Amino acid sequence: MSFASNPPDDMRLELQKRTPGGNNSDWIIVKIYYPFPNSIQIQVNGVNIAPISLLDNNSQKQLNTTQCGSNIFYYFNYTIHFVITGDPNCMVRVTLTNSVQLTLHFAMNINDFFSSNGPTRLVDRMCAILHISDQSTVKIVGIYNGSVIAVVSIT
Repeated sequence: MSFASNPPDDMRLELQKRTPGGNNSDWIIVKIYYPFPNSIQIQVNGVNIAPISLLDNNSQKQLNTTQCGSNIFYYFNYTIHFVITGDPNCMVRVTLTNSVQLTLHFAMNINDFFSSNGPTRLVDRMCAILHISDQSTVKIVGIYNGSVIAVVSIT
């Protein structure tokens, strides 16, 4: 989905023309480009749906097409991909939230980073340094080779 201008800060999407009972086997994947470095939040019926993590050495994980709101955010090209199913209760809300994005470079092998529990330790230490009590507001959105490059979003 593309917009002639900036995409809305808050929008709701659902499938129409579905059967009265709904059908999770009917689904679409919506892809939206957001030209902002903000954090994008997906909600279904007021419940936040956590994005699928891409922290497995750059492998792409698949969206769960049977779960309304299943989503992945690709920070390198600012696109969010999410699922809308034929379930009558599947109304996806997409909102922008204020956030800070950091890119960190570590002089270490990426396999050493993962084997030493690097992602968890990184979030723990960032929260301690920045006095953040809610660790769920700090997300690692990408880890890449090149020593180790970690991209972190703080909402």
